[in-house]
Amino acid sequence: GPPDTISFIVERRTGARVGDSARAFLPPLEEVAAQVREQAPRLAEPHTCVGRLLRALLRFDDALAEQELGLGKEPDHAPGVYERLVVTARLLVRHLHGVRRRVLRGQGARAAAGGTVGGVAFEIVVPGSGELIANDPHAAGLARRLEEDLAHLERLAGRPGFAPLGPAHLSCARGLVLAYASRGLADLPPARTHLEHALALDPLLEEAYEALARVEELEERWPRQVEVLTRGLEIDRGYVPFWTGRGRARMAWARSAPGDEVETLVDLAEMDFDRARELDPDSAEGWRNLGGARVRQAQSRGRSPDQRRERIERAREALAESLRREVSAQAFL
Repeated sequence: GPPDTISFIVERRTGARVGDSARAFLPPLEEVAAQVREQAPRLAEPHTCVGRLLRALLRFDDALAEQELGLGKEPDHAPGVYERLVVTARLLVRHLHGVRRRVLRGQGARAAAGGTVGGVAFEIVVPGSGELIANDPHAAGLARRLEEDLAHLERLAGRPGFAPLGPAHLSCARGLVLAYASRGLADLPPARTHLEHALALDPLLEEAYEALARVEELEERWPRQVEVLTRGLEIDRGYVPFWTGRGRARMAWARSAPGDEVETLVDLAEMDFDRARELDPDSAEGWRNLGGARVRQAQSRGRSPDQRRERIERAREALAESLRREVSAQAFL
């Protein structure tokens, strides 16, 4: 038969590039799904399968659209509800990153202009996720959708003979909602419990590793976040968010690490970002992360002037590649 989602994920775990895998797996699966839809137009399952592959390919907006089509036909299709929950969590994180960057840029501009509050110099404050969700209507809507989908899954699980989702996925869904739609730190310990339980039942759930890493990030436990993502990479060497997430965790860890550890952490982060870039060379974000790490390397006092210049030049190249891809994406849109 044609390559399917499971075959793709098995190949990705060996370290296959995203673009190569998309070209190999997506068209055949879409062709089969179209044939099934023609024969059984009211089934959600074809949409669920295509959407799952799109999620694995990091095409989250397309994955959500596919799940919405399927759930429009079968609202109680539990795998589709689960997939929509997972994708919505990723879209919420992406949106919160964008909101946080805009807030920090605004605060930075105000601080640079010499702004004061009551005569005291303006201090840049990084807003927490709970605060951002509470004050951003789109983020609040995504968080509400997560909670509604979990409640839907819980109702379906209470029905006699319910079997479309196993206990690992249900436990993972509970942890995902607590991790991503969290309004405060009190949600994080139970999120960790649900996610570790899910991984004990099914250690191949990449979304559980991501959410568990999110819990550690929110608690600013950077070594634990690195450890969780390393566990994820042990089962899936081709999943770009694991490499990106571990690189970011190491960069955050470096900000509070002892001086003799900073250079090592930044170098390891640069290696993680470079691997993410190799796996997904069309990602503007991947090139931007790599450029930022190289700028940080150039600031190291332990490097010679020649090494610093080389790092700066390589940072320029990476950031130029990022900008080129962002401009191309805007032109395409």
